[in-house]
Amino acid sequence: LGFDGKYDTIYAPGNPARKTNLGYAFVNFCALEHVREFYRVCNGKAFDGAPASRKCSIIISTVQGVKGPRSLMRKCAGSAGPIDGKGPLFL
Repeated sequence: LGFDGKYDTIYAPGNPARKTNLGYAFVNFCALEHVREFYRVCNGKAFDGAPASRKCSIIISTVQGVKGPRSLMRKCAGSAGPIDGKGPLFL
């Protein structure tokens, strides 16, 4: 999609029982203009492999930056990290 180098973190929470993601992700972009570009390109888009009725819907998170989602998701997961197989994995 052309966003390499425009973000520094992606977090897509998973469902270990189904071995899939939950259908949403947090992306931390490096600059506001990258957020705007991503919104313009991806909001309302149906991605390859997904049913046409499942379109990308972008919502700006109330938790911003790299540290905010990490601490929030770790609290929700009840784990210090992915080492034990239960915590969130950040890429």
